[in-house]
Amino acid sequence: MANFLFKNPYKKWLLKNNVSESSLNSYCLQTRYPNTSLTFFDVIGSFAYYNENLYAIAAYEKWKNVIETSSCCDKTKLNQSDYLAKYWIFLDTILLSPTRSKHLSKDDKERLAFIKNTKLLEKIKIELGKSITTEQTQSFIQIDGMDSIISKITETDFIKLAVESSYFFLPELCKTRFNQIVDAWSNNKEDEMSEDYEIKYLPARYSAKDEEKNVLWVQEQSIDLKCAIFRIGNDSCRIFQDGYRDKKKNTNENGKVNPYGGGNGNTRVCQLIKKLTGYDLGATLNKKSFKNFIISHIWGLAPDPRFFTNLFNIAIVPAWANHLLDKDETGALSERLKASFMKVLITYYGLEKYDWGKIGLSFPNDIETHGPYLKGIYHINVIHKLKDGESFGAITKEEVKILK
Repeated sequence: MANFLFKNPYKKWLLKNNVSESSLNSYCLQTRYPNTSLTFFDVIGSFAYYNENLYAIAAYEKWKNVIETSSCCDKTKLNQSDYLAKYWIFLDTILLSPTRSKHLSKDDKERLAFIKNTKLLEKIKIELGKSITTEQTQSFIQIDGMDSIISKITETDFIKLAVESSYFFLPELCKTRFNQIVDAWSNNKEDEMSEDYEIKYLPARYSAKDEEKNVLWVQEQSIDLKCAIFRIGNDSCRIFQDGYRDKKKNTNENGKVNPYGGGNGNTRVCQLIKKLTGYDLGATLNKKSFKNFIISHIWGLAPDPRFFTNLFNIAIVPAWANHLLDKDETGALSERLKASFMKVLITYYGLEKYDWGKIGLSFPNDIETHGPYLKGIYHINVIHKLKDGESFGAITKEEVKILK
């Protein structure tokens, strides 16, 4: 009898999918499901075979968590996650046929009978059911739309593709913007990049969650807009709230909607990028310079004026990757993806050399990678500053080595 379900057909499938004979055993992980005599392959394969897909997914996610929390090095964890994804693709291929039970080998029939006789699947279902149905638990299981992509191209390929398909900024542009924010923050001055606008303070995205936390509202009597003071500890800075809409009164005396910065909360970011590079990300859909791309704040913190328009924190990311960057999860693809973006930016911009103390931050405490990142050589897209007489800044490919 095989030592896990579908072992022999799985090996044959791997060989057909460009896995060498010498590497087969690496893909046949023997990790035991906790407190049972079954392997994870047994549990996932059985649930999938019996059409109990949500339980199969729950067991799959549980195994990913076991891999993530193990003492293995990051490379081993990534490899094991890729091996697990391969088995998931394999299960899809062999379980599509409605007559699949007729094609079970003798070994697999014996293994299924053995698994059924242990009566362990019912106990495992009860355990997994808690993570499927209890919304309060951190291990709440959901059917993830990203799993199908990851299973086809591997997690490593996904991360590399996401980073290399995104667009970043020339280091000189990044450093210049940082210094402008330092000047406005430390001297409580107007933002020089906002000189064309009625409100010239450092912009920050409006967030209802941060209203009572760091923001003190200030009514500007001379203009039909609201501004605020942003406070962190003993430091404070007057700011423009990008994306603010007055809930009680969103029209002025002329009946027009108050122009509190635009509806998407990234108006000033779009304006900054257009002014520096010529690329218009705030235009209507058919006129945008980038289609199916989204502005992403890699470290988040958009309601903080020190981060909102600081170019080190901004990337133009494919829409299919941006959703994961918005998640705040540990031990998941989103954590590794975000950490990889952060490491690339830290390395490319040389962020460890910035004078963070001038805006009340420190490196690496406030500018860190927040999780395991993917090592390797990346070739990233870099947008240059707009030159006189040109409509758009140049875009070049730059190499970034992440070897440590």
